[in-house]
Amino acid sequence: MHIWGNPRTRRYDIPTDERIKFTETVFDALSTLQALDRDDEAEVELERVPFSRLYAYVSDPYAQADPVIERAVAEDPAMRADLDRLIEKTGVFIRTAAAASDTSFSRTGKGYRMRFERSRAEATQTYVIIESTEDGSKSPRALFIRYPDGRRRKHVLPQGHAGIVQLLEDSDSELLLGLLDINNEVFLCRDEN
Repeated sequence: MHIWGNPRTRRYDIPTDERIKFTETVFDALSTLQALDRDDEAEVELERVPFSRLYAYVSDPYAQADPVIERAVAEDPAMRADLDRLIEKTGVFIRTAAAASDTSFSRTGKGYRMRFERSRAEATQTYVIIESTEDGSKSPRALFIRYPDGRRRKHVLPQGHAGIVQLLEDSDSELLLGLLDINNEVFLCRDEN
């Protein structure tokens, strides 16, 4: 910058093409960096899920899995504790009974037994069979898997027939792997209406 005569009058040199290109490149890089920084900040903020929504999610076995709730529960220990208390009060805990192989593995709980059978027609698929062990027990309508790392997953189950709910899952599905892992806790939820 050069100042000529009057101190209020300033004279600027017009930048060369090379300097203009450099300035544009720096501006683009800084704009991109600022946009990325804003995106990171947006991802850090969790949506606060009201307790009433959490309660409806657990108590309504027909309510589908909710990624917003699952993410919030995975990242917020207080919300995870609330969800766990709700699941424990409304669900039936299904314990692991054996884990020698995926064909002899089962889970049992008050009034229910869950077992796994490999499909004879398709070796890459496995049946998940949930049976009522008490007369008059309603078929479960949903299940929750509690992972040790804090994740919680809800799976809505198909309508049962004669006290049996049956699913056919790919051997590498998240649901089947979650059910077969003895470190995970599984709760069944019934429709009480």
